[in-house]
Amino acid sequence: MNATMKPMELIFADRLTPGQLMLNDLIGVEDQVVEVIGIADSNAGDDYHVEFIDEFGEKDIVNLKHDDLISLYVYVDDDE
Repeated sequence: MNATMKPMELIFADRLTPGQLMLNDLIGVEDQVVEVIGIADSNAGDDYHVEFIDEFGEKDIVNLKHDDLISLYVYVDDDE
């Protein structure tokens, strides 16, 4: 059985608020697409701390207000 890799394209899908994010989402942060690995809201409920892994495999955190809009990206199959 031959194993082949299908080409996948990363495309913009939607804009979400921090409260709509889920683990493993791919989001736009500082001109790069990163993977969400943690989400926590502050005790006051006015901002979120989103932990992510950047393209170099390094962990970082971005602070977002509850009404900020974040770009969500998804991979799509190039063959379709």
